[in-house]
Amino acid sequence: MRRTLRYLLLATGVALSALAVTAVHGAATLPLAVAVYADVVLGLCWLTAAALLLRRRRAPDTDGEDSPAPATIAPCGTPPRANLSLVPTGAPTTAADPANLAVRPAPFAHALRPWPATTSAEERSVPDATSLLVSSSVMTHPVRLAQAQHLAARLRLDGLAIDPDPEGPPSALRTALVAWSAVAPGASHHLVVQDDVDAPGELLEIVAQAVARFPDEALVFYTNWHARNGAAARLAALAGASWVRAVPDEFTPSLGVCLPAGTAAGFREDARESAERHDDERLSVFFRQRGRMSLLAVPNIVEHIGTSSINGHAAQGIRRAACPTSAADAAPLLSRGRVLEEPGWIPYMRYGEGYVRLVGQEHGPDGGRGHHRWRDALPSTGLTEETVLAAREAHLPLGLAAEVARAFGGAFAEELWTHCLLLGRQAAHASRRLGPALEEIPLDALDRLRRSAVATAGLAGLPPERRPEAGPDEVRTMAAFAWTAIHAGERLG
Repeated sequence: MRRTLRYLLLATGVALSALAVTAVHGAATLPLAVAVYADVVLGLCWLTAAALLLRRRRAPDTDGEDSPAPATIAPCGTPPRANLSLVPTGAPTTAADPANLAVRPAPFAHALRPWPATTSAEERSVPDATSLLVSSSVMTHPVRLAQAQHLAARLRLDGLAIDPDPEGPPSALRTALVAWSAVAPGASHHLVVQDDVDAPGELLEIVAQAVARFPDEALVFYTNWHARNGAAARLAALAGASWVRAVPDEFTPSLGVCLPAGTAAGFREDARESAERHDDERLSVFFRQRGRMSLLAVPNIVEHIGTSSINGHAAQGIRRAACPTSAADAAPLLSRGRVLEEPGWIPYMRYGEGYVRLVGQEHGPDGGRGHHRWRDALPSTGLTEETVLAAREAHLPLGLAAEVARAFGGAFAEELWTHCLLLGRQAAHASRRLGPALEEIPLDALDRLRRSAVATAGLAGLPPERRPEAGPDEVRTMAAFAWTAIHAGERLG
């Protein structure tokens, strides 16, 4: 019986009882004892009926209508049940006030709808989507509070995690611990973005689908164009992969990271007493200890903006994503694209020179943090300097080389071409290991991803102080120059 119907019957019965009592008392010829007896009987009957009906509320009907609602996920785009995060988006606040660190309700936690199942051998089985819920927060400092509020509101993120000691020594880790403590009750995952990023309005949807596909992984949605992890993403893009395993001997790019709730709790506990001030470095330490580095999204949907740095990175100059990609292309690639678990040795550039990250170098005495110039690393790659010089002699485009040399010097032109030659060789080898692309992956999106990766190679390879000199024409010239080397590298075998 439905709850409303029970209440209606109860009310009707009370009314009828009142009418009956009135009628009994209105009968003049009726003896007083009979009237009293009738009152008592009617009263006892309705008290018994009311007790039974009200008791049924405690034992829900079999059709489940009176049962407490099961833990369900609200449809995307509608606010689900309140979750918890730090200072709610848009709340006027001053970080120095300890009350601002109180846990308060926030408006959104993002529901997950799984992408269609794929046949990729790298994937684990996808759990029931109703068990997955992503909460989120934005790391920020009081000097960027307005910027962070705007970002959180535009991307529908839950709230702001403000530096608890803004007058103290700069420490991204200090703020990160606040952000990672904002995991909502019931949330399976937590997304943390930094305040100096840009991202598409579909960020939460794309992150949600990635979580549904890789529920046990630490997922990273930005890679620095001049770092080893950025070079790994660039190599993976050329190989046709959409995800690549991060290298263990470098920081974890932390501008946009999503962790399982349990992993977030483990990181907080591990880093709580750390003297490290860089959250990206501490994340890598944590992942190395666990024996599994993060998965890097090759199509970067999070982009760094600005050149200032509260944490001391301004000397690195313009810092951008290795493979900036639109949401329209990133969504299908990240949901169905292949995973490159081991890219092998990785060519990269820093300060205008070419280097190689060798397989297993993290086991060296310096933890793999050293840099190996490409000539010195060749014996570990299976290539020889003679092979490289012969390829340069046969395939170097003199006209494009002269243009790059006029803009940035002959030494840089030589280093860029050699770097891209090695990049093309490794990408070809990785592509063969991956096998043919799945039919459901849009090839035009893959092609745009490759072009995006190559377009940033020259800019990333420049010394930081020279990057502002690269206008659209120089960028196009360096990209065309890079492609000639990549194609030559693909033929190295």
